Amino acid sequence: MTVARKLDAALSARHNPVTRGQYRNLCRVLGISDDTLRRYRHGETRIPVEVLLAMNEFFREMGDSGFTSEVLGLVSQWWITAKGEIIPTSDLDLCARTHNGLLGVDGDAMAATRRNLGWVSVILSEGTATVEYHERGLSAKSVRALNLWLWARLPCAGSSIFRNGR
Repeated sequence: MTVARKLDAALSARHNPVTRGQYRNLCRVLGISDDTLRRYRHGETRIPVEVLLAMNEFFREMGDSGFTSEVLGLVSQWWITAKGEIIPTSDLDLCARTHNGLLGVDGDAMAATRRNLGWVSVILSEGTATVEYHERGLSAKSVRALNLWLWARLPCAGSSIFRNGR
């Protein structure tokens, strides 16, 4: 998949349905015309790295830190808490140890976080989500947040992998 197609998919997920106002607001912030953004999305014009960084900052300010990872095809990782909060991280294990107070302790901190805190771990790579959870630790809020989050980022639900991560 080309960067243009990944950009188009990432923007579509964030502006679905795309309204002229949303499209123009992004263009205004980037300092480009809506036609230029359309050409970037369709692969008609190369996307300058400065524009990708500005888009990343735009979405990061809105609380979405996964934009650049999705466009560049990098693996992105998140925890979804029992309260439905979404925590982006570059290291699921370190984040789990930090939130559980398990720094310096041996053992599977990720499994303990899923079991004891009811959190759900999500790894998104190349349009596929791997979701791990503990069946007894799931909360309605985390499931609802996960559902909304996945539908906003994945073009089809069939590309998800759900595992009971005991």
